[in-house]
Amino acid sequence: MVHDAGVVESVKPALAGEVAAEDLGRVRVVSRGPARRRSELYFLGLDGDAAGCRWVVKQPNSDSRQQDLAAPVSAEDQFRALCRLATHLEARRSAVSVPRPVAYVPEIGAYVMAYVPGPTVTALIRPDAVLRPGALLDGVRAAAAVLREVHALEPAVREVVDLTELGARLADEGPRMLSSAGLSVRHGWFDSRFPPMTSATGVKVVLHGDFAPENVVLTESGPCCLEPDLADKGWAEHDVVRFLLMLFDAPLFVTGSGLPQVDRLRRTAARVFLDAYYDDRPRSAALGPLLAAALAARWSTRHTDVVRRAPRLGRSRRWLLRRHFSRVLDEVTSPGWPDRLR
Repeated sequence: MVHDAGVVESVKPALAGEVAAEDLGRVRVVSRGPARRRSELYFLGLDGDAAGCRWVVKQPNSDSRQQDLAAPVSAEDQFRALCRLATHLEARRSAVSVPRPVAYVPEIGAYVMAYVPGPTVTALIRPDAVLRPGALLDGVRAAAAVLREVHALEPAVREVVDLTELGARLADEGPRMLSSAGLSVRHGWFDSRFPPMTSATGVKVVLHGDFAPENVVLTESGPCCLEPDLADKGWAEHDVVRFLLMLFDAPLFVTGSGLPQVDRLRRTAARVFLDAYYDDRPRSAALGPLLAAALAARWSTRHTDVVRRAPRLGRSRRWLLRRHFSRVLDEVTSPGWPDRLR
């Protein structure tokens, strides 16, 4: 991590084409992003400017490790991915956008992009959405549109998926991740549900890499995609599952788990997202098992963090996590999911 003054001095050359030379001395850090293990964010503006933030400086932490997500790619690779997706969206004249790339700053392992005003989908997952869900549901529809555009970056490749092998692997991974955190495994959560020799056609695409509700900003001109890695190709369901996982992990859905109105909103938001993403295309049979394994990894990570930070004071938090993740795993691994969301 670099102190604020060091960040400003490092990025000034990159901003030379953004503001007049006499205004470079007014560049300052107007705020810092929340503490994150995966990156540091600095929001920059001009001293005395009523507009507030104009640019964002991001320093990825490629040493970050967690069970439920791969380490971030380097700042150089993230900046390259941002430029690539921007070019793709402009060529398609899409309503979806990305923050305007400004510069890669190797001196501090960071890159600069234009600030994008607007709420994220995560910001819409709040208590008033229980009674007035319209904004949230519009937000998840917009997120589905974003993901469809990302997955159109290259032509999709159709390949046969061995569902029997996949089911067996996930049936091993889920219990192992929960057991490693000292959590019990309920019968039926990770049982392989595919008969021998079962296969299906899957679609491999360029993956966003961390497609979460917090990485979709809703602007006046349309949805904006944040933090695309575009580092790997894989089944489209990996990005779909990541979005559902982090949607379900929102504080409203964790603390309100078990309340009929809150659970109904969570299921409705998931249904709207899946309907908008898949449209008239069939949903993969691997979606449920992949989500169950992702839920196990996320629960293990969250539980371990609570135990590490507050072994005694975290009992109530661990109870909330157990109640929430158990309930969601029961739903996801029940027969007929996700069609039962309809």
